[in-house]
Amino acid sequence: MLTLTYHHVALHARSAEASFSFYQRLFNYREVLRHESAGGGAILHLAQDHGAPILEIIEEQEPPHVPEQAVHLGFSCSNMKELLDRLQKLEVKIERGPLTVGKETLLFIRDPDGYLIEINDGLE
Repeated sequence: MLTLTYHHVALHARSAEASFSFYQRLFNYREVLRHESAGGGAILHLAQDHGAPILEIIEEQEPPHVPEQAVHLGFSCSNMKELLDRLQKLEVKIERGPLTVGKETLLFIRDPDGYLIEINDGLE
């Protein structure tokens, strides 16, 4: 029987290294695969240890077109206070929040290329 599973989401970036550094420091992603392109850019596959879908970072010379609100990445955290401390330590600007919606607390940040990221503590 055929099985289809969610594998990755691709983000276009000006700098694969800057994106990798951001996702590694904040979300504990590690590099699992790297392709060097003929044009000098790189394609990185980043993964977390617990089997979450892969982030594919595609380096491009032109700045990526980042949708303002149509798309965002969603992450959950186990402790909002620790998250806020980490964001402050890493000097990551909170764009919106923290705010409470139902039983969850959430906030929004942006990655180095402007992709919107939601982090919440209420979804399992």
